[in-house]
Amino acid sequence: MEADRRERVDSRDGRKASRLPVGFTAKLRERGHSTMDVEVLDLSTSGFRITTLFRVQRGHLVWFSIPGLQPLEAVVRWSSNNEHGCEFVQPLHPAVVAHIRKLYPRVDDTRHEFDRF
Repeated sequence: MEADRRERVDSRDGRKASRLPVGFTAKLRERGHSTMDVEVLDLSTSGFRITTLFRVQRGHLVWFSIPGLQPLEAVVRWSSNNEHGCEFVQPLHPAVVAHIRKLYPRVDDTRHEFDRF
């Protein structure tokens, strides 16, 4: 329910779905290239933001592998230095995004919860 509410709120800024901060390593592969490790910074039903040491080309189709899921097709929509934003070809179900968020919360988000005590 929380993810659904966030999606409606964030639609005002032009995004299809809200980004949820996460922190985990995934695999990314462009056609004709080797698989590379990427750090996933945020995730939504419609896409994700990653950081990597390698350049990925805007407009290219990539395969994104989240631990425990089959590779997902996505298109690179933007790149800035080592960060890249990608849009899934087939959106993820909100329950899948919520589950991944629970499994892989961003470390700095977790620290904020403990800082209050």
